[in-house]
Amino acid sequence: MIQLKNKQNMNSTQGPIDNMDNQAAQLAVIAGLITTLGDGLATVAAAMALQEAQQSQ
Repeated sequence: MIQLKNKQNMNSTQGPIDNMDNQAAQLAVIAGLITTLGDGLATVAAAMALQEAQQSQ
């Protein structure tokens, strides 16, 4: 019975922490998506620059 009460207390105190962890994880996913998009744009820009350099020769 004591263990159950301790577990309930732990769960009630971890609620806001879990929510913050969840928000941090969501932000990490969004940041990863933005980074991937930026990498893709950089790749396209590099390919366009190479193509332009080849055409000018």
